[in-house]
Amino acid sequence: MANTIKLKRASGSDPSASDLVVGEVALRTDTAKLFTKKDDNSIAEIGAGLSDGDKGDITVSSSGATFTIDSGVINNAKVASDAAIARSKLANVDVVDDTSPQLGGTLDTNGNPITFGDSSMSSVNRLKFGAGADLQIYHTGSDSIIRDSGTGDLLIQGSHDLRLQNHDGTQTFVHCNNNGSTELYHSGNKKFETSSSGGTITGTLVADGFTGPLTGNVTGNASGSSGSCTGNAATATALETARTIGGTSFDGTGNITPAEATNADTVDSLHASSFLRADAADSGTGLLTLSGGLDLSGKVGAAITAASDGATITLDLGANTHQSVTLGGNRTFAAPSNQTVGQSGSIFITQDGTGSRTASFNSAFKFVGGTAPTLSTAASAVDRIDYVIKSSNVIHCAVSLDVK
Repeated sequence: MANTIKLKRASGSDPSASDLVVGEVALRTDTAKLFTKKDDNSIAEIGAGLSDGDKGDITVSSSGATFTIDSGVINNAKVASDAAIARSKLANVDVVDDTSPQLGGTLDTNGNPITFGDSSMSSVNRLKFGAGADLQIYHTGSDSIIRDSGTGDLLIQGSHDLRLQNHDGTQTFVHCNNNGSTELYHSGNKKFETSSSGGTITGTLVADGFTGPLTGNVTGNASGSSGSCTGNAATATALETARTIGGTSFDGTGNITPAEATNADTVDSLHASSFLRADAADSGTGLLTLSGGLDLSGKVGAAITAASDGATITLDLGANTHQSVTLGGNRTFAAPSNQTVGQSGSIFITQDGTGSRTASFNSAFKFVGGTAPTLSTAASAVDRIDYVIKSSNVIHCAVSLDVK
């Protein structure tokens, strides 16, 4: 089958169905587009043509391999909406390419998270707020940090309660009730709660100091390790149950006046180790010092303390006024310890079963004529030195030899 192709040309508008017959081709000279009439009598554009936008020519390279189109000829309106253009041919189409992207509206995450890496410095992986970037939120790899370096306050505001909890919400640290109390917790257990009148502590409160008035009612028993209370009480509160001291009732509201019937038995019952009874046999361990003298009508006795034997013998005159020692060899008497001026007593020196033991004396011992005595040498012989301490290391001595 052979058909004759006819070519028409015109300018200003596209051809209509009445302008062409089936198979006839028409050229629109102002746009360089080609048209033809199909079997169904409709007009089809078969060539789009090339437009230089009246800005210049389309230049073909000498090899015919490339066409060069003047700048500005191809604009966004002339690119098809379904055109496939490689991303590498485009610039500033996302926040990766654009170093200073700006939002033209609300940012929708499309259901995806916004992820930040660990921050190693101020300019890396931080969410910053404020003209001076005063508020920053970031993670360092070990710590999560909210940092506010501005001059104003950092406010956390909510229309309901505010809670500070651990990462999975199973343990509360602080619970601030809206228009109500604030609670502090330890390991999930409430220990402190504020109220309109003060606060309530659950457990033991330990403090290393307190200043100001302390008022309130104590229920139960107050106990603990010993301590001290300083200062003066302005008023005294009566004891719930009055006690007695030496038969005298005492409730804490007034002075204590011993009853007239108080006697030695009463005093002795208070603290026997602190008193010596004058109406009965008694003993004590302290030093009794009297400044007004001592007048005795009965006997006075003092124990004889056995001193330790050794090459050098040091008598402890603070142990007792009377001392005794048995010589087991030739000995030297050193200056006695714990001397008290005016103290007098006796020193009993006994030879052991062997006898012939000699003794020399420190210069603190002062003998008649300035010469120390020669002791008796018979086995088991007893010599006695009577002494009076005149002053420190000046002990006057009188000797009685071979006392039988």
